[in-house]
Amino acid sequence: MKVLVISNCATKAYIQGMQLLFPDWNVKGVRDVGAAEWVDAGREDFLNFVSHADIYVGTPPRSLERQYPTLAQLPLKKRIIEILIPKFLFRGLHPDIFFLRTKIDPILPPDTIYSRIVVTSYLLNRPPGEAVRAFNESVYRRLGYFDAFDEEITRIRGAFQHYGIDLEQEIRTWLNSGSPFVFTLNHASAAVYYDVLLAAVAGRLIPAHDRDAKREFRNQVDDYMARGPIWPVYPELGAARGIADRLVWRTKQNASYEEFGLEAFVERSYGHLSRTSDLSPAMVPGFEAAIAALGEPIPERRDESAPSFEPAPAM
Repeated sequence: MKVLVISNCATKAYIQGMQLLFPDWNVKGVRDVGAAEWVDAGREDFLNFVSHADIYVGTPPRSLERQYPTLAQLPLKKRIIEILIPKFLFRGLHPDIFFLRTKIDPILPPDTIYSRIVVTSYLLNRPPGEAVRAFNESVYRRLGYFDAFDEEITRIRGAFQHYGIDLEQEIRTWLNSGSPFVFTLNHASAAVYYDVLLAAVAGRLIPAHDRDAKREFRNQVDDYMARGPIWPVYPELGAARGIADRLVWRTKQNASYEEFGLEAFVERSYGHLSRTSDLSPAMVPGFEAAIAALGEPIPERRDESAPSFEPAPAM
């Protein structure tokens, strides 16, 4: 059997997963953007494999074509077996992230994902130190960040059920892991992508009763996403879900990694924002609600344990 895989950053995990599940099959794949480039270039080896593929695994073709119209020209068989998997996006652990749609340097390349708290603070002309102090439980609650997790679980459950994919058992596994199962809202661990794939093929390409036995392969998939950018789960949000994490961002610089804490993250964000000419409140989702959540300027915290340096009474 020939299997064609096309998706987003999950492509590599889906390819490896199919190879683990079906070692005798010929499994090949490419990211959606690469597939569009190969169609445009008329790459014969790719188009030949596509035309002979027995099974298609990945993003629903209509979704692909909306983003990459040239993929409507893919020469798929009319009766090809389709294992359709919607894109996995989960903001429940990172509700502060949003995509800033303007010309700006990314904090965590390649995506221009930014903090709603930071960008709102910047647009309110608040100093970086005040933005740092806004990272606290009361602000998160006013922003609805504690509610976002359950809302996202409900959304993702429905989105996958639409394609006949039941993620109930997988969701329980992720919640019981005790660690973040997504690195940013659009980058999950490879084990999560494998779980999604297994749920998609169970009852179709493998017997449903074999599903539990095949779960052992999840730890054999290369966790390539763990080597990419990481946005932390804010400790107060993680604690509510039994997930521990450090308030440290990580980005990749050439062949090495750079980690930075909250203060550096805010300072760097402000620097990038200051060099953007067309930044506006309309670019921030729920900007008015964010203003209300931030409220009045947050006073600098005083360390009560620090010694007092008030002048001594005159003798």
